[in-house]
Parts: sequence; C-alpha cells; structure tokens
Amino acid sequence: MNNMFRFVLLSSVLAMLGVSGCDSDAGAEKVGNPCTDECTPDEKKCDSDAVYVCEKSEDTEEACYEWIKKETCSDGKHCDGKKFECVAAEECTDFCDEDSTIRCTIKGLEECTPDKKGCASWSVVDPCEGGKCDPDTLECVDGDCPNACDPDKDLKKCDGEDLYACQKNEDAEEECYTWVLEKACGNGSHCDETTLDCSSGCTEICEEERLIRCSADGLEQCSTDKNGCASWSVIDACAGGSCDQETLKCTNACDNQCADGEKKCDDNGIAECTIDEDGCLKWGETTACGENKTCDPQTVECVDVCNSNCTEKDKTENFAASRKVCTDVDGKGCLQWVETKCNKGEKFDAGQNKCVSVCGNDCGKFRIVFIPDSQEYTRKIKKSGSNFVKTDGSVNIFPDQLQWIKDNKDKYNIKAVIHLGDLTDTNSKIAWQLTSNSYAKYIDVMDLPYTVAPGNHDFKQCNNNNNAAVDYDKKQCVGKNNSTYSRSATQFHKTDAGNFNQSRAKVKDRKWFAEYKNDKEAKVGNSFITFKAANIDFLVIALEYLPRKSVIEWADKVISNHPNHKVILESHSYLNPGGNTHCTAVPKMNGEGQFTNSFSGVDSDAKRGFNNDANGGEKMFNDLVSRHNNIILFVNGHHSGSCFRLNKGKNGNTVAEMVVDYQTEDGIGGKCGHTHDHGGGGTGWFRMLEFDPQNYTITSITATSLGGKRFKKGKPWFYCKNLYPQDPTKKPGYKIDMDSDAHRFTNHHAFVANFDFVTPVDYNKK
Repeated sequence: MNNMFRFVLLSSVLAMLGVSGCDSDAGAEKVGNPCTDECTPDEKKCDSDAVYVCEKSEDTEEACYEWIKKETCSDGKHCDGKKFECVAAEECTDFCDEDSTIRCTIKGLEECTPDKKGCASWSVVDPCEGGKCDPDTLECVDGDCPNACDPDKDLKKCDGEDLYACQKNEDAEEECYTWVLEKACGNGSHCDETTLDCSSGCTEICEEERLIRCSADGLEQCSTDKNGCASWSVIDACAGGSCDQETLKCTNACDNQCADGEKKCDDNGIAECTIDEDGCLKWGETTACGENKTCDPQTVECVDVCNSNCTEKDKTENFAASRKVCTDVDGKGCLQWVETKCNKGEKFDAGQNKCVSVCGNDCGKFRIVFIPDSQEYTRKIKKSGSNFVKTDGSVNIFPDQLQWIKDNKDKYNIKAVIHLGDLTDTNSKIAWQLTSNSYAKYIDVMDLPYTVAPGNHDFKQCNNNNNAAVDYDKKQCVGKNNSTYSRSATQFHKTDAGNFNQSRAKVKDRKWFAEYKNDKEAKVGNSFITFKAANIDFLVIALEYLPRKSVIEWADKVISNHPNHKVILESHSYLNPGGNTHCTAVPKMNGEGQFTNSFSGVDSDAKRGFNNDANGGEKMFNDLVSRHNNIILFVNGHHSGSCFRLNKGKNGNTVAEMVVDYQTEDGIGGKCGHTHDHGGGGTGWFRMLEFDPQNYTITSITATSLGGKRFKKGKPWFYCKNLYPQDPTKKPGYKIDMDSDAHRFTNHHAFVANFDFVTPVDYNKK
C-alpha cells in the first residue's frame, strides 16, 4: 500500500467516524485559534485512580472536547478500565498475565507487575534508548542504528492499546527510523488496526469461527484481545520451514534426525544431536566411553562394564527381612542381585511376595519370668504328710512363686519360665523333691515352656558322698570337701521316685523341649526350649554351671540350627556385679556397689571338682555369645544383686546381659530384723521382662509373690526401715534407703528401650 492510498483510506475512515474537527462554517473563525479536541465526546478513561469523561470544556472560548475528571477513587479502590468506575482492589481487570513477566515491545523492555492495588499491567522497565530490545534474550542490546521501520512503506502501527508512528531517531548518530509513541489510547480504548487510531469500538479483522490460518508470517490464530476485538496473531513463525495450508501446521524444511539436545548410545559411546550448516538437526560424531566402560541406554551415560554377581536369571533368595532377585539390570545380559529390604518390624513373605508385619495379628504384650536362686527357700524343709513345710516355721516361698505364675499366666500373657540355678542349697534329696513337686503342680500342668540351669549348689558334694544332707539342721555337709562340686554328684539327673528328673518325664516328650543327649559324662540339665510369641520365634538355652567345652560346642550348633530365632541364654554364673563403689546408676538389691562389667571366673573348688573342664563368663562370651548375631539376652544368678549392661557381639549386634539374684534379701522376720542370716532368702522377689512388639521395647519388672499379712502393715518391704542403720560405718552399711522407691520398683531397668528385637533375623555368625 503506497502513502497516497494509505492517506485516502485514513481520511475516509475518519470522516465516517465524524472526528474530522470543526465544521466548515466555523472553519474561518478558527484559523487563528483552532480547536484541538483531546478525545471523542462521551468517551471514558481511567487515569491515576480517577474516572475521566470526554466533554466540552467550559474554560475555553472554543469549547473543545477534553478529559474532565468525574470521580476520584477512595482508598482501597481503583478505576476499572472496562467498567470505567471505581471498584474494590480485589475486582481487578488485569491487563497482563503474571506468568509472562517480561516482554519486548517497540516501547522497549516491559514487565508485568502488580500495581499498588494488586492489579497486573505492563510497564516499561527499560526503553532501550539508542538500541533495541532483543526478543530472544529479553534484554536491551546496543548496535548500529537499526531501522525498526521504513518511512516509505510504514506510517503508523498499533502496539497493544497504543498508536506508534515511524519517525527518524533523533538520538542516533546515523540516520535511522524507529517507532515512536504518537498516542496512548488509555484505558477503555485501544488502537484500531484498520483505522490506525484510538477507538473504543472494535473493527474486527477476523472471525472467531476460523481459528487458525496460514499466512506469509507463519501460522496465525484468530483471537480476541482484552478489549473484545478479534484479530490475527502469529502463534508459530515456522522458522526453517513453511506453513501447510491443508494441515494448518508448520512443516520442517529439514529432514531432522533428532531433537535439539538429544543424546543416544552408539557403538559403545555417546552421540549428541547437533545443528548443521543448513540449520538442520543431525547426529554428531560418537564419543567413545573408553576402556572398561559402556554406555547405559537408560541414563545415556558412560558406566563401568557390568560384572555379574549372580548366574541364573530370575532366581530368588529369600531372607528373614529381605528378598534378592537375579535380574538382567540393563537388558544386555548383565545379571545382578536386586534386593528388596523390609522395614523395621517387617519380614519378607515369599508366599505373598511382599514384606509383612512380623507380629501380624499377634502384636500384644507378653512376658517371660526369671526365677532367681531359690536355695534359701528349699532348705530347712521337711515332709508333713504329703506337704512340704519349713522347719523354722517360716513361709514356704518357692511353691508360692510358681503358684503366682500359674494364677497370673493369662493376665500377663506369660510365655516361658526360666530358672537361673541353685534350686537347692545342699543338693539334698528332699529339696529336689520339693522343687519337683512344685513344678509338677503349678507349671507342668499348664504345658508352659520352662528351663532350669543347675547351679553350683546343685552340684554340691558332701564328704565325697553323693547322698547329700537330707535335713539342713543335721549339718551333714561338713569337712574339708564341704564346698567342692561334682557334676556326677547332683541329684538333678537321678531317677529315684519323686526326684526332679522323674517329674520332667512329661516335659521331655513335649515338642518345645530338647536336651543335650550326647552327654557321656553326666546328664546335668543342658537343654533348650522353643516358643513363639507375637509371631516371633524364640530359643532359650540353659547351660550347666561353668559349662564344659563340649557343652559350649553343643550350644553353638543349636544356635546355628535356629538362624531365624531370637536367642536367650542362661547359665548360673556369667556376670559378676562385684565392686564396692556407691551404686548411683542402677541400685542393687544388697546395696554393695555398682555393676563393674566383669565376667565371673572359675573358683578353685570348681576346678577340683570339674577336672579343670570349666569355663567362666569371659570364655562363654568369646566362644559363644559374641559369635551369633541372633542372641539378644544372657541372664544369670549366683551373684547376689541386680544389675545389667549392654554388650556388643562380633557382628555388631547388641546383647543385653543381666544379673538377677535376691537370695540375701531379708525383711519378713517376726522381729523385722536384717541380719543376712538367709532367713528371708529374697522375700519372694523375681524378675519379669515385658515385650511390647508394637513399640519395639522390652521393660524389666520386679515383683514378689508374697503380700498381705505376710508383710508388716500389709505392704511388701525389702527391708525394715525402722532398723535401717543411718551410720554407713556400721553393718550392713547400706548407702540407699532400702524402703525407698529405688528398691521397690516397677519398670526398673528399662534397659532395652527401642531394642530391635522384632526385626527378622538376618543370621550371621563370626
């Protein structure tokens, strides 16, 4: 279109719109002082939070049309560019999308920002004076004077709401032309592409029904702007190609081999997509991965050549807490074990092919009872008809303890009973008969799994006579051999009527019990039991006092044959509380000191009696306890006191070690004395461990089977407070008030909080 044609067209449009200026009659009068209208009559706009209307001015002689302020918006409101009235801030009519924060226009670099009312609109952040705005980098760039327009072809153009004219750039040293703002149409109007002037109405140049077309500029779309006017806009310039009229899509002039930035594995190397001299995309040269490397098709990266660590594809190996599958990891025959690990408290179920809860539907709390040395309860015993009574008239405590277990089995969900040795004091037949009778009456009848680990007093030898004292008061155990021990001397394994071994005949037939049957020297009670609680398999092994080497080797095999069991070990002597320091961390029942972390040794009498084949606590730990990672607990009696520690095995597992023995505790005598004359023998106290599978804890609880009138004031006392010596230099010299909560406790020794006993065993032995 030439300039003359553009001028005629523009004049015609202006004439139709009636905005040509003053009429012909008034023209002669306004030659010297012409009327210049600022706007079209009744037009409205928003400016600086105020509403303006185009009306005749009363201040000028010619009464020209100009913008008259009609309303100033109050605080919290702004002028709406569509309604031309003051509205609340939240009723914004945004003029741009905040997602497109920056753009290049002929004004320069613009940014979409919210104004003080929170309404978004375009504002110039850099006019790019002396340069231009680069739409690719969205930055102002310097350069020689670029002609943004041609004065011989372009007179005016619309950009958004504003009208621009092609004029000479006065700031440039060289002659060049650029677009200069001629008229800002303002709110409520827009620049009309047909009339090339501001207009409040639309001159639509396309129909919305025809949404897409091909033009010389590329692929265009007919869209409606914010003023409701429809016009064509380029949505794809089809760079490097052309617009297909039939498909209405851009076609690529290049036969591209790949996408920009794409990579692929090629001949054990990596090839990248590059642009050739024609601007087309093709695969570049391959970069080799190098020696002992290969290209991983998944990540398209050079990785180490796979070294298979399994041989049979899809072969599985199931473990307690995981599963391994031999998998072709890269699709090229590289076989690797891929492991699925279960979370804490879960195990792998091969049938369901997934990790499931260890305890399943059986996650309730349960208890294991530990009975400490009962030698003081089973001496001074005589038969009275079919009953056993104490010769000194005191309470027959041992049967009471077992009866308490029977009465409370269901209440506390008791799963097993473990006796820590020294069932008798002098290895007398009547003491074994009392013990046997009590177990048969209260424990065997419940089919409740239990173990017994004979102690040194159960091996006691009196004047080399296997028939030890029948009555303690007759003092038959005297002489130089009074304190020696012999495994063959014990009444434990005798088969006489009424003795302990005979009463266990039924126990030996039960599935949960097994004993050391290959013991050629003597059958002295090395045995084990198994039971299940909270769907956890437990193994409890009872070892003889200072076990022989062959017994330790037997126990080692038993544990190896139960790799999925949590293991508890017991022996009469293992740890020694010892020491004379003040017990500050964990109170002991006899108040004699703090736990010294020392293993028990082998005394000279035991060495004589056991032919030097006796092993103390340290030997047991090194040769047995430390080697298996499924051992969680070792408990012993023998040493008067109550202490514990946590130890580490060779596999890094934690082993809880505990001493439980109350035999020297008194306090129930008629005179409430405290003489350590073995009169109380522990006052019925015993230890329970409460397992809580849901919270992964084991809590230690100490209780007594005695109560009511058997205690002064009906209250279980450890000691008589009124006779407690305040002077620590006088015997017994206790440094802790034995009637305090420190000695009458529940939830004491919470030594295994967060102890991981429910996670399935991934068995290991070193």
